[in-house]
Amino acid sequence: MTTTNHDIVSGNIALWYRDIPITPEVLKTLDGTVTKECWKYLIGKMCLAEKDKRGETELIQDIYAQIGQDFGYVHPSLKRLINYANSIDCIQRILPDIALGILNGKIRISLSDTIILAKMEFPDICSVIERLSREKAPASLIIREQKALRKKPERRGRPKRITCESPRPTIKDTPRYNPDAQVNVLAYTVPSWVSMVDRVSACTDFQKVSPTSLSKLIEELKRLRSAADNIMARIMEDA
Repeated sequence: MTTTNHDIVSGNIALWYRDIPITPEVLKTLDGTVTKECWKYLIGKMCLAEKDKRGETELIQDIYAQIGQDFGYVHPSLKRLINYANSIDCIQRILPDIALGILNGKIRISLSDTIILAKMEFPDICSVIERLSREKAPASLIIREQKALRKKPERRGRPKRITCESPRPTIKDTPRYNPDAQVNVLAYTVPSWVSMVDRVSACTDFQKVSPTSLSKLIEELKRLRSAADNIMARIMEDA
């Protein structure tokens, strides 16, 4: 897969919206600018966000029907994308580099295999990814072989004495705190915003844009500038 600037920032864009709800309007602006893995992840996160903010009288089926109509997915496909997004989040909590590799399209693994991978234990995930980097075998085959290694035949006779051993890390374990994590995500995401602003500036005839859309854009740009000024002030203050 050819590397482009969009490929490099796709993972960071996706993880930016891991905890920040993404709206259909924002997602539409990213169409065609991110990897297909990032796009699937963002669709799943958007479904979860729209589900969480639904009104008391709104049905989930109706919300998914509207999303499907806007983005070309049927209900079962949306449920798979939600599962995919949750699986990426699970992997990211313990192996952030692997999650970024999948979202950036560097680690070639299908949606269904990613969901299976997220349910495996830490050492098995590492083994699968290591084999994918050096073998041409399909990910599904490597995963099946790795799972088979964990299946031990039943033993007959006296049960083996249980010895004390440290528990193996699993996908549910809390990762070690990394103070650089959020700053790095922001640093890698900002270039995508700059690129998007430059593209809109170069390709848009603002005289033909509705006053409502222009007003909304100005409002959001002011918020972005204010947020940038605030974090710059914090950095200079603490430096």
